[in-house]
Amino acid sequence: MAPDRNPEPSDTPAHAGEWSSARLGRTLRALRTSRGLRLADLARESGLSAPFLSQVEQGQSDISVGRLIRIAQALHVSVTDLIELPPPGGRPLVRASERASVHSPTRGLTVELLASRTDGHTYALSTLGPHVVADARSYRIPGQDYSVFMLSGRAVIEFGTGDPVTLEAGDSISFMSEEFRSMRNLGATPTSHVWISVPGG
Repeated sequence: MAPDRNPEPSDTPAHAGEWSSARLGRTLRALRTSRGLRLADLARESGLSAPFLSQVEQGQSDISVGRLIRIAQALHVSVTDLIELPPPGGRPLVRASERASVHSPTRGLTVELLASRTDGHTYALSTLGPHVVADARSYRIPGQDYSVFMLSGRAVIEFGTGDPVTLEAGDSISFMSEEFRSMRNLGATPTSHVWISVPGG
């Protein structure tokens, strides 16, 4: 499936907790070129295609949080360095009103970062709309330990092997990223969960 195209003007303002495709593209290009990397080099390091990365740099593609993290890891930076949020103060405090919302190509899925810096670790609050499916092809990061804690609603997680697991509010589960296939909201109302991703040991 071709990435969605949604160009934005280059002078789109960015505020705390917000970012645009154009702003991300400019930052990505600046970081890549400052390291002397070609698109092909970044593609090899991130596992993403050079044409896709080119679209991101031109502000012509939405990007999932999983792919954003893969790019950050390839460049050895934090996700919040890519989306250009203000640097954290003396303590890593993220106010509820100041969370960074990461755009998602999956309609009905929202992802908010719970930590001001990631450094390979991701802490996110995710919401799935009614019957929405988040597919692993967009969000899986190789070699990660995943943990999910359900806050509300019911969802089912499908794995590459073994039976699917249904989670309800208060349930939690951990698994390796390679096992993950999809997560689907089973209800008619949104479901929310905390998603933690850390490098596998």
